[in-house]
Amino acid sequence: MSKIKNVLIVLFGLFVCGAIAYFAVTRFSKEELTLPHESVRIGITLTADSIPAIIAEEEGFFKEEGLNPVIVKYTYGAASFSNLLDGKVDLAMLAETPLIVQSFNRKDFVVIANISSTYQGRKIVALTDKGIHSILDLRGKKIGVLKNTSAHYFLEELLLQNNVPLKDVKLVFLRLDETPEALKSGKVDAIAAFEPYPQIIEAQWPAGTLWVNDGDGKIRTAFSYVMTKDYLKTHKEVAKKVIRATAKAIAWMQLHPNETISIAAKTLEIDPAIMRNLFWEYRYKVSIDEAFLLGMRQQALWYQISNPAMSGEMMPTYTDFVDPTPLSEAIPGSVNYVH
Repeated sequence: MSKIKNVLIVLFGLFVCGAIAYFAVTRFSKEELTLPHESVRIGITLTADSIPAIIAEEEGFFKEEGLNPVIVKYTYGAASFSNLLDGKVDLAMLAETPLIVQSFNRKDFVVIANISSTYQGRKIVALTDKGIHSILDLRGKKIGVLKNTSAHYFLEELLLQNNVPLKDVKLVFLRLDETPEALKSGKVDAIAAFEPYPQIIEAQWPAGTLWVNDGDGKIRTAFSYVMTKDYLKTHKEVAKKVIRATAKAIAWMQLHPNETISIAAKTLEIDPAIMRNLFWEYRYKVSIDEAFLLGMRQQALWYQISNPAMSGEMMPTYTDFVDPTPLSEAIPGSVNYVH
């Protein structure tokens, strides 16, 4: 009788343990059952360049890698970068130009990966009733642009490539949100901007009233993840997790383009039809290659030419501003330059 009693006690104990385990699994989410996630402050730029990071956040890939992302949103990369240098975010994402501007003054930041590139994401939009139908027609015209951004570089590089001296145009430095009204009011005759602003402006004007130029596929822009050297030194695993989460997001994007476009349009607060056009202008890939470093050197040369006070400055060595270690360890084969 005592044996039966003991068996019943054991069975009852197993039942209770099973019930507790079942309750635990059904009561708490997978995230709550894992070890505590490490927080990372991520500055997301609200442009099409940043879609992989937007998807990584929206679809939970950052959390899947064990991170608790604290998202801070910016309308352009230079603002994100400024806050990185001020210690307000741990990861910034931006194009090359703000990096170039700061590279002549400081060396405490590094690129850990590129997440996108484009030959079409920067454009000049001009009014045809001002007689603008080509690059050459920009002579003597007022052009609005956000200073020291990829749009600024794109504009001046395109002018130089077409033998239009910078002294022959009038640059008007504007905030991004000022560009549509500046064009409407006649404050400027043209604007140079990065997407989605050119297509938003195009949607507001009747057909045939605007001339638009994307550089004819000659000027490449890459978008990068950037950290300070001090942060990376103590958070290399965080960098690797961010990179892996972003790679997962890009793989998901390839399988779900329509969902990606819908999520991006909602996040950027633009018409899904505009977002659909933008999506195919970009190449999304986590990598670092020789083309990126070449682009950095080309932009540094532009910066020196357009700023005479910088002409005597020695050009920085841009491999010093890239740390490929987290990327090469997280995704072997993704680093394709000599280092």
